[in-house]
Amino acid sequence: MTELHIRNRKLLYCLSSLGIVLAAVLIYVIFKNNETQYLQFLDPKHDKSVLMHTFRDRGPKDALLLILLTAITSAVPALSSSVICIFNGVCFGPVIGLLMNITGNSLGNALVAGFFTKFDEEHDFSKETKRPNRILEHLAHFKNKMVALILGYMIPIIPSFLVNYMGVRLKMDFKKQFLCIVIGVLPTSFLYAFGGDAIFKGNDLRLIISTLCIILLVVGGVTFYRKKHDAKKLINI
Repeated sequence: MTELHIRNRKLLYCLSSLGIVLAAVLIYVIFKNNETQYLQFLDPKHDKSVLMHTFRDRGPKDALLLILLTAITSAVPALSSSVICIFNGVCFGPVIGLLMNITGNSLGNALVAGFFTKFDEEHDFSKETKRPNRILEHLAHFKNKMVALILGYMIPIIPSFLVNYMGVRLKMDFKKQFLCIVIGVLPTSFLYAFGGDAIFKGNDLRLIISTLCIILLVVGGVTFYRKKHDAKKLINI
């Protein structure tokens, strides 16, 4: 391990720690700005029908803060943006919540990808240890690298941090990788926004349907491309 690599790792840890602090500050600011509404909504004595209307009476400032929080939690490896994305759907509804989720997740992943791209110019990441994720190892062998990245971002069990890392190792152009990010985060952004809205309205059917649609989309996409990939290997043989 070179001295340059140690320095980069320390910088990465420092930025992650800074992200955690910023996330905590944003959560505190968002809560303090809406403390009365939150506490009233949790109080069973208040009229829920009235509170549901006032709960969503939010402006651009609240949306911007939540987008920033979504971006930070999606960028920092130790954090997860899923709860924030669901909260976006709860506060702003399915459509605006979806746009907020896509924007926040795309910005967060783009920051991480840009970080790796920057230091890839100074350090060869490909000489590091093997990828610790078997699914990523499998995706990395796909002939179409953009499809591999999109699927990587789509699958929730793969940390997006590792997918961004893989994008750099595959020498993906940053503009193409950003497009992969936007497309890849779309399914989960949809699920969390519509799921959050369904939870808010008590619509279990919409929540179940949204979840099934995303599962079918991801599983279907992986299965289709895998069969196509295997068929090409047989032809080449």
